[in-house]
Amino acid sequence: MLHNTQLFLSRVTYTPDKRQITAEFSRKNDKASRKYSFFPKMHLPLEKISRGNLLEALEDYDVRKLKIDFKGNIATIFAATFSDLKKVNNLLNNFFNFRSNLIEPERQFLLGEKWSYFDSFNFSDSEFEKTQTTDFPDVSMDFLSDSLEETVASLLLNNKSLAKETIEKIVFSKLLRIPLMGREEDKSLEEIFTENIFFLSEKPIPIGVPGNNTGLKPVHKKSVIDFSKMISIMASRPFNNLGFETINCSCCKPWGKEAKNILPSSLVRVNFLRESFYFDSVSSNWAEAYHFSNNEMHLREKRKREYFLEVYPSGPFSRNSFGNILLADALKLEQEGLVKIVSQETPSWFCVKKESAFSSEINRLYESLLILDLVVEKESSSVVASEGLFFSQFLESKPGHHYRKTLDKTISRLLSSFPKLLTNSSGRFFNKDFAIGLESINSLVLKDFEEIAKNSQTRVTFKDSTALVDSSSFMSASKEFRDLYRVDKRLLSFSKSF
Repeated sequence: MLHNTQLFLSRVTYTPDKRQITAEFSRKNDKASRKYSFFPKMHLPLEKISRGNLLEALEDYDVRKLKIDFKGNIATIFAATFSDLKKVNNLLNNFFNFRSNLIEPERQFLLGEKWSYFDSFNFSDSEFEKTQTTDFPDVSMDFLSDSLEETVASLLLNNKSLAKETIEKIVFSKLLRIPLMGREEDKSLEEIFTENIFFLSEKPIPIGVPGNNTGLKPVHKKSVIDFSKMISIMASRPFNNLGFETINCSCCKPWGKEAKNILPSSLVRVNFLRESFYFDSVSSNWAEAYHFSNNEMHLREKRKREYFLEVYPSGPFSRNSFGNILLADALKLEQEGLVKIVSQETPSWFCVKKESAFSSEINRLYESLLILDLVVEKESSSVVASEGLFFSQFLESKPGHHYRKTLDKTISRLLSSFPKLLTNSSGRFFNKDFAIGLESINSLVLKDFEEIAKNSQTRVTFKDSTALVDSSSFMSASKEFRDLYRVDKRLLSFSKSF
């Protein structure tokens, strides 16, 4: 019997045969456990699938193992076991070519209880309640001979890097509700955290495109170049000066489309040179606004379905008709001989007198990144000269070194996040003019890279702020691109695609 004992939630185990979750609590030699009946669930969007079609697809499955609740355009499916839920998801994939994102049962349980790994609980006789504490979770783990705190304390003396890694995993486990060992390495912290929010909000995350049976396979021997950090820099001074307070300011309205502060999100009037013409705008936000404010919506919706497009196409336009479109779109289409720019209609510009808060903060991050690089390089050179082969161990023992590394990593992460964060029309930071301006700047940057790739006979495809490039030639193309813009190599991130 435990009396007024503080224990930490150290383990959650799912037993499908018993339809049960076991929560284990511990602190050094003290342990306790609680068992709970549990049935996993998934949320499914019904925008593209009717309730009848869903029920028909599940007819061949043992419905006694399922319970389906309908709420608006969302279906919540409860299953006897998580294995049943996986089978349902596979059925959805077979019938509709998409499936719903599944949250593992242990994380579902923790989200439902509003608990997390390493939360603190006070046990008193048979009662227990969750408490707030900043104490290190000194739990006992099956794979450790000592308690977790004793193990980390020992590592700090003998292997600081491993100690830091272990502490980081403990923090991730607590914040994301994922186990300390065997966590989902293929997902970022932001993805897992956002999955939790969606699950708690009963909002589905579909994977795949309903009705798309093209059987696309992953592309091999490709490299991914992420331009997102560079897009943030390009939206700032001295290149541009995007800002919620500096777009279309009252003091710097330009006189013509050649003015230095004209944004590619300006509207220009064009003459269309092809019959029944559609185009995919560089701005998903502009395309959506165009779709809902112009006639023939049904034709655009039909084309979007037929071509499995992620964004509504703009059109249809007839030969010799006129229309107002984004300057960024017009420049691209004119180069392809599909339109002719006639005049400027509605200019969009940035202030040339006062730097925006966005630009100022972005440049502050970028300057810090450059300074950090110089300091780290100088520090490393100095330590190599003094410590020789043991320079790595010496650096790992210095708190300042870890601080600078973490600072560098976090700044890069922030710079990369803005293109998606600020163009998300459903996000709480969304501003239409800013988002369309950022998307338009993004398109011009990628257009320049595409030209370089073509000249070097490199095949390239784009997705948002990333490019998928042939691995054999992506380095030469990226170097030529950096030389063109005269930007630091840290503004481009590279990874392999398999």
